Amino acid sequence: MKKRLLLIGDLPCYGRIAVNAMLPILTHTGFDVSVLPTALVSNNFAYGKFDVLDTTEFMRKTLGYWKELGFSFDAVYTGYLSSRAQTDLVASCLSEFRARGIPVFTDPIMGDHGSLYNGVTEENVQNMRRIVSLADFIVPNLTEACYLSKFRCRAEGFSKEETDALVNALRALTPGTVIITSAVCEGRRCVCGYDAQNHGNFSLPYTEIDREFHGTGDVFAALFISLMLKSGDAVSATQGAMDGVSAMIRRNRGNTDVFDGLNIESCLDLI
Repeated sequence: MKKRLLLIGDLPCYGRIAVNAMLPILTHTGFDVSVLPTALVSNNFAYGKFDVLDTTEFMRKTLGYWKELGFSFDAVYTGYLSSRAQTDLVASCLSEFRARGIPVFTDPIMGDHGSLYNGVTEENVQNMRRIVSLADFIVPNLTEACYLSKFRCRAEGFSKEETDALVNALRALTPGTVIITSAVCEGRRCVCGYDAQNHGNFSLPYTEIDREFHGTGDVFAALFISLMLKSGDAVSATQGAMDGVSAMIRRNRGNTDVFDGLNIESCLDLI
């Protein structure tokens, strides 16, 4: 029987980012996927003009109906959250999941390149720290890791000692595995973190590709979830997700609209 995953995150009406980027990957790799949208988003915020419809009340009613109907999930992912009320609702949901031994994956979607996304505030950061505390696996990018841990984000990156300190600061927020994507350590691009199962830090270098598409963090999260649930090995799942993202970017290098995300359906043979 297929495992059923629940994705809690924003649902764009245009573009292959956020939940739209994750669905084809997770269904292709053999999971049944349900979605609880935290917001309906007109398009990627990076376009400069957008609208957002908050769905907190819809989420509240839906979770109530699902409980009455006895729906269950084998793992849950959380992404973008819009408000304190939504955070309270999701935190309560995650606490129930964890009490039943259901693994929680969190991508604390808040910003990139040293700053927060449009509309994301310090209150959102504080809310996300609460969600992170309930997760078994967190996959922030470097900017999000710095905001969560109150480190100053530097474009030139960190020394090994500083990178370890950043990982340890995140470990103080969560009992789970920490994975920091798009990190820079000792002048090298890497994905680094802490494997909670094997109780050790790790760092996996990669070569940066001179093409940056939005939504690659969502693709990484989907690949990592799929590989982690199948192998149970956080480091090998991380490397596999890195390899998958890299292959997809290379195949999409000719695409001109980087805000639209990767053409994922044409890349499913790569994973």
